[in-house]
Amino acid sequence: MDKYNVHPDELYALVKEYNRKCFLLRQGYKKNSTILIEHYKREVKLIKNLCYKKYGIVLD
Repeated sequence: MDKYNVHPDELYALVKEYNRKCFLLRQGYKKNSTILIEHYKREVKLIKNLCYKKYGIVLD
C-alpha cells in the first residue's frame, strides 16, 4: 500500500466532522427520523470514501 503525506489539521477536521455526523445519525435512529437517517447516512458514506481515496485510511 502506498504511503500518503497527511496534514494533521486537515485529517483532524475530517475525523471531527465524521464523528459529528455519526452522532447525528445515531440521534436520527433514536428519534426514528427517516429524513435524518437518510441524510446523515449519505454524509457519513461520503466522508468515509473521501478518507479512503485521499489518504488510504479506513474510518470505522
